Amino acid sequence: MSAYQGEGNYPELLVDNKSAVDTIVYGNFSPKSKPYAVRLKCLEERFEEKRFIIKHVSTKDQLADILTKPITTKVLGKLRSMIIQMLQIKGACRTYENIT
Repeated sequence: MSAYQGEGNYPELLVDNKSAVDTIVYGNFSPKSKPYAVRLKCLEERFEEKRFIIKHVSTKDQLADILTKPITTKVLGKLRSMIIQMLQIKGACRTYENIT
């Protein structure tokens, strides 16, 4: 699931929590989300103002997990490869072979 707001170069939020994405995109607040209602409403308003793009990504493809969760060597290798590939596409780094 992805939600794009218009055309252009907007910050992109990649979220692995589908209900969080739905809450921001569709305003689906539940009684359980009441403690977070003010924060979520703020994000919803900024989304409606087309100030960012939000996308749902699979947990296995969530690059932020490399910094926030204990992960296996196999998962670390996959995420590292994804990060290096993204940086190469953007021209931000040399190839991995040249670094080592």
